[in-house]
Amino acid sequence: MSAIPRLLGRANLKLKRRPSYHTIFDATLGEIFIDAQLPECMELEEYSREELGEILYANVSDYVNKIPTPDKNFTKENIVRGAYHFLFDEKGDFMFNSMDLVWAQRSKTDRRKKTASQ
Repeated sequence: MSAIPRLLGRANLKLKRRPSYHTIFDATLGEIFIDAQLPECMELEEYSREELGEILYANVSDYVNKIPTPDKNFTKENIVRGAYHFLFDEKGDFMFNSMDLVWAQRSKTDRRKKTASQ
């Protein structure tokens, strides 16, 4: 399945209020109509970090093991659990390097180095 139907399928599951469809049969005219009752606005429930990670992995899974990277955190497990994002960071700001690590379990040594350098 390509990325677009997969994303639309997931979006369909996140609709807060779904359209309702019904068939109208006019026997006198011999016509059939399909009618839809749509909510005034389409609202989606929030995506969890893991759901976004699953969508991302579904679209990049063929490339994960083929991309040469020194980043040892760039794994299927981290992508699926939402550690990588492809457009926006955790504050909602556009990411210029779209495969930067957003969050991951880092060792205490890594955190100490970052704190010491600040």
